[in-house]
Amino acid sequence: MKAFSSADLYFLSKELKELEGGRIESFYFEDTLFYLKVFNKTKGHSYVTCKLGSYLYVSKEKHETSHPNPFISFLRKYLKNGFIESISIVPGERIVLFTVSKKDKENDSIKTYTLLVEIFAPGNVILLDEEKTIINSLTKKNYKDRIVRNKETYIFPPAKKINFENLDQLETQMKESELLGVVFLATQFGMGSKYAEEIITLLGIDKKTPIREINSDTLKQVLETFREKQLNPCIKKDGDKVVDFYPFEFNVDNLEKVDSFNEAALRYFSQFLVKEDKKEKELQDQLKKLEKRLKKQQAQKEQMLKDYDKYQEMGNKIYEHFSLLEEVLPSINKAAKEKGWDYVLEIIKSNEKLSFISKVDYKNNKIEVDLK
Repeated sequence: MKAFSSADLYFLSKELKELEGGRIESFYFEDTLFYLKVFNKTKGHSYVTCKLGSYLYVSKEKHETSHPNPFISFLRKYLKNGFIESISIVPGERIVLFTVSKKDKENDSIKTYTLLVEIFAPGNVILLDEEKTIINSLTKKNYKDRIVRNKETYIFPPAKKINFENLDQLETQMKESELLGVVFLATQFGMGSKYAEEIITLLGIDKKTPIREINSDTLKQVLETFREKQLNPCIKKDGDKVVDFYPFEFNVDNLEKVDSFNEAALRYFSQFLVKEDKKEKELQDQLKKLEKRLKKQQAQKEQMLKDYDKYQEMGNKIYEHFSLLEEVLPSINKAAKEKGWDYVLEIIKSNEKLSFISKVDYKNNKIEVDLK
């Protein structure tokens, strides 16, 4: 499965604007899937779906989720029924910022928050106040160049020197780089190989051409045109499987047009959720079988321990009375053969020394004794 590039997010952000003005209904979280439920008068109910560290899209439904963790409950308390004032991205990064306003009932004022979703690995969801101070976050962590913890000022990851929205240092960066053109575009822009290869194709040059040998003015012109190109989304299919998605037609085969870039991303990524759900169900079924087997084995173990205590006590009693049993039982068998069981039963009944014999089942060759 591919992951979102900053270029994917750049083009998707144009469509995310449609959610501005929407009311936040709730939040959900399951494993690495984060959901923001929004109601918009024109779009109705929608779920901003983000697999942390991988992708983001908007859907009309969500997958099953478990009970909310403390952070999700916290977000519901702070932002539920708030309104999305704006949605923006950090140029060249995979970060989405939702500016949310909500009425403070205590002092009848409007408070503004920033809900920040980091899509890059490992991913995070962070709530900031108006001063960009972290109120709370899904994950707390100390990084080499920043700290993500409550009451700390949020610091964005080190910005790339060039991106779609800032080409000022393009020529300088090209001259200083030893990379191939396609690698330079994929990594220094953070646009990924799919976009980098398309740019190289539009330039009409070989993929092995070093970036310093490419004319900077020509590349800048192509990048600006590419950046402002009108969305005409497509997906690439191999049979029934969606193998890639594009904001407009690329120079690749087997493209199929779809209504929006969001739909293209949804069509591609949602198929992996189905696979994950099936795999999860298989694992859950196996787990249930193992739990059932373990429960049965535990019951057998407990019964064996009970039987062990019982039979050990019986063994001790037999050992204590071994001489008596060794003498009496053969005598009873001999008497039964010579004079019959009626005679034996009469002797047992009248002889007080044989009172430890509680039952004689001669039809099944059993004698029960009570050893005290």
